[in-house]
Amino acid sequence: MIVFSSKKKNPLGKSVERFETIIGKTIRIDGNLNISEGVRIDGILNGNIIQDDGKKATVAISQSGRINGNIHAQHVIISGFVKGNIFSNDRVELLASSRIE
Repeated sequence: MIVFSSKKKNPLGKSVERFETIIGKTIRIDGNLNISEGVRIDGILNGNIIQDDGKKATVAISQSGRINGNIHAQHVIISGFVKGNIFSNDRVELLASSRIE
């Protein structure tokens, strides 16, 4: 008997998060991003990510994601590149492929 597994390796680590917004690989945003829930960045953001007051947001930067700015969020998962400061009220996960300047 052969059993196939449909589990795929999660490139953003062991965390299981729900993302309200996904910024794709081909997207570049110039300006700040204000968030109230989860966001995954696969593209480029030239600006800060700011969690709305009283919210508990998750920010995930994939391997192809690049942030040139600061990140303020409850939970931050980084697999890509961040040039800026990271502020978290809970935890920051830095994966093997992450690069912080």
